[in-house]
Formats: sequence, structure tokens, C-alpha cells
Amino acid sequence: SLFPRCSPASQIMRGMYSVFLSRWLALFGRDNLLVIKAEDMFRDMRGAITSIFKFLGLPEPDEQGWETIKFAGPPTSYAKDQVMMPEAQKLLSDFYRPYNERLAELLGDPSLVNWNQRVV
Repeated sequence: SLFPRCSPASQIMRGMYSVFLSRWLALFGRDNLLVIKAEDMFRDMRGAITSIFKFLGLPEPDEQGWETIKFAGPPTSYAKDQVMMPEAQKLLSDFYRPYNERLAELLGDPSLVNWNQRVV
């Protein structure tokens, strides 16, 4: 196995964001959590990091700081050369639908309802 410590069940549970987020919101409140979607970070790393600094009340890095961040390593990206089987896509979309609907409610972002249908 490529990830010997990760069972298939744990991989599936990782996508059930609303389960975890609802608990964190109950404990910490919405104003104390910043949620950034991976695709937003991949699309605009600097913008995402800037929003993290602002959320934490930290000054934005100067150009030397940005260079250090830039060379800390490339972001992970989705394997764009691999295509998911349509049957698997439907199975996962159906499974995650109620979790994505709840996530959309929790974050006030209706685009998340069909989130997993966009990533193929």
C-alpha cells in the first residue's frame, strides 16, 4: 500500500468535512476559524496566504518573506493526467452529497453543494 497507515475508510472520512467543521465551529465559533479551499490555494497561493496573515492579525510578508515562502516548496496539485472512472465518480458524488450540502450550509457557500462533482 502506498499509504500503509491510511485505511480506505480513513481516506473516505477525510472528505466528510462538515462532520469535523461542525464540531470545530461549536467549540471555537465561526469568527475564530478560517477555511480556505485547496483549489483556491492552488489557483492563488499568494492571495490565500495573505488572507491567512490578515486573519491572524499578522503583517503581510515583505518581498524577501514572499521569496522564502515561495521556495519552501511547491504546492501539491491534483493528478490532472488521471481520470476517475464514471462509476466511481457517481458513487462518491452520491455518498458525499449530504456532507457537501451540510458544508455549504455551515460556510454559507452554495457552490459547495456540488463540490465533488467538479473535481474529476
